[in-house]
Amino acid sequence: MALTGAIQLAYNRDQNTQTDNLEIRNVLTVCLQPPEDITQRFSKFNRFIRVIAYCMSFICNCRNPMANRQSTILSTQDLDQDLTCCVNMVQQNSYAQEMKNLMDQQEVEASSSLKTLLPFIDKEVLLRVGGSLQQSMLPYQKMHQMILPSNHQFTQLVVSAEHIRLQHAEPQLLIASL
Repeated sequence: MALTGAIQLAYNRDQNTQTDNLEIRNVLTVCLQPPEDITQRFSKFNRFIRVIAYCMSFICNCRNPMANRQSTILSTQDLDQDLTCCVNMVQQNSYAQEMKNLMDQQEVEASSSLKTLLPFIDKEVLLRVGGSLQQSMLPYQKMHQMILPSNHQFTQLVVSAEHIRLQHAEPQLLIASL
């Protein structure tokens, strides 16, 4: 079928046809298939973040003119930025209603599993734990930890990477370090 179409196009191109009367139409294409969860393709957290970082770098380089392209290796800032992007994506997929309520300056629904965590959205549009730790002297990252769904592949990748980083530590140390 594709070959027939290509032959037909070649045949029409060879003839001297008038193209002045052709109308231009805007076409909208809709994909009914739900988007694939890209985290399912990876078994190692560091590799996942680096692949996302290289993809984002490639997209950025494609959008910029040749003079403004970056050809350097990945920086820690790039990796942190892409980690934030991935966490945001996971949170949007898992806690869409809660994030919508918080963005609209409403409270999280009483039936939500996050209600007891007093969640809020920070300046990076990440869902974080609120509560009485605000008075402590802890760093912001420890005081208001990011919320991740317990049953998501991304969360499993994070926990697995931390477990390996801590040289297969016991569960109590693993939970404390997260």
